[in-house]
Amino acid sequence: MPTVKIEGCGYLDGEYPLDLNFTHRDFREIKQISGIRANEVQEALAAGDLDVVVAIAAISMRKNNKRYEMDDLWDTEAGAISLEMDEEEEEEVPLTMPPPSGSNEGGESNDSLKTHSGLSTSTSMGPSPETSPQPDSGTQQPENGSVLPT
Repeated sequence: MPTVKIEGCGYLDGEYPLDLNFTHRDFREIKQISGIRANEVQEALAAGDLDVVVAIAAISMRKNNKRYEMDDLWDTEAGAISLEMDEEEEEEVPLTMPPPSGSNEGGESNDSLKTHSGLSTSTSMGPSPETSPQPDSGTQQPENGSVLPT
C-alpha cells in the first residue's frame, strides 16, 4: 500500500497509508485543493504537481484520522511530503477512478497510477524550458510576457 510520508513538520510528521480506492469525496477534495479533475490526477502526480501532492497528503491524513490544519500542510517546506511505494508497487498502482463521462481526449488509459518511490514536492515548481508554452510564429511577445497577435 502506498504511504504518504511527511518529515520535518512537527505534529504532521509521520507515515500515513494511502488507500487508492478514492471516493467521490476524495476526488472532490483534490479538485477543491488543486483544481485538478479526477481524470487528471495521474498526470498531475507524475508531473510532480505540488497542489495535488498536498491534496493527497490531506486525504491520507483524513482517512487515517490525523487532525491537521490545511495551512500547516501548505506551509511545509518543499520536499517534506512524499509518496512512498513498496518495491512491487512501483511499476503500476491501480487507482480507482470514477467511470469516464465521455471519451478521453488524450486516448490514454486512466486504469493505473504510474509513480515512483520518492515522488515529492521538491520537483520543479515551474514549467521546464522543454515544456514551457512557446508563442506561435505569427505572434509577438512583449516584455511583460503576454502574447500579442501580429
